[in-house]
Amino acid sequence: MMPPRLAVRDIAFFERSVTFARPFRFGAVIITATPQMFARVEIEVEGKGKGKAVGATAEFLVAKWFDKRPHLSPQETITELRRSLLIARELYLARTGFDTAFGLHAACIGAQIEACAKEDIPPLAAAYGPAEIDKAILDALLRATGANFFDGMAGNIAGLDARLSRDLGDEDISRFLGRRERLERVAIRHTVGMDDQVEGEGGVADQHENAGARYFKLKLNGDPAHDAARLIRIGNELATLPHDYRVTLDANEQYADLNVLGALVERLDRDSALKPIAAKLLYIEQPMPRDITRQSPLGALMRRDFIIDEADDS
Repeated sequence: MMPPRLAVRDIAFFERSVTFARPFRFGAVIITATPQMFARVEIEVEGKGKGKAVGATAEFLVAKWFDKRPHLSPQETITELRRSLLIARELYLARTGFDTAFGLHAACIGAQIEACAKEDIPPLAAAYGPAEIDKAILDALLRATGANFFDGMAGNIAGLDARLSRDLGDEDISRFLGRRERLERVAIRHTVGMDDQVEGEGGVADQHENAGARYFKLKLNGDPAHDAARLIRIGNELATLPHDYRVTLDANEQYADLNVLGALVERLDRDSALKPIAAKLLYIEQPMPRDITRQSPLGALMRRDFIIDEADDS
């Protein structure tokens, strides 16, 4: 069955301010409030007489999340994201013919990256605009066809193909999607920010605070001694949980290089006080700056698992 083709007829953005219940610190940034962006998209589906449908999505405009360059202020990085949205809107609306949802993305993403680069907006922030529009388009397409997300994606309603993935073939993608099954249960992961309370009421082991989570993402600040001391405290608390748990560590690119990262990993390997963390550790997330991540072979650190997340900026 061929995926439906569509044309985007309107894209609108709206914002509201969201104040956090408490400050959230990640990397070098402390956030107490942030704008939330809403995208509303109207599409026309080919072959349907009155085949117009509206879709929507929402996402925070988070400072220093997609562009961590130190010379930029937090507000300047939010301005970048707004600009990314507006550039993408112009590109998507300029394509008036019908295409699959993924075909439309593929036709616009190169021009988006190029246009943003001319305004010194890096690839990850540049992709923010198309990502939000694509989500709203998919929502509209599912509504127009009456499909839920799981069935729609299993049938590749978006028309995903391998044109942007040189290491894959079209069949690889359709086979992968067709084999996905909807899960009846999912695991909740609780994030522990740098300034979050560790001990006692409201601390990491307080089930009213963590909703009974079995997975914990622990933020790091890039100083091995400071991080190790804090992880010992957190580990002591998590060890009191009445159930098993697993942890991940997220440095938000704060570890300067492999040597500093190696100092933390060595502490995890050798310090018995860190065992409640080290024995439960799944992986370390985006430890180093994105501009050196790809150029830094892990060597002996390969005994631990890592994911690079936003540090994979392209």
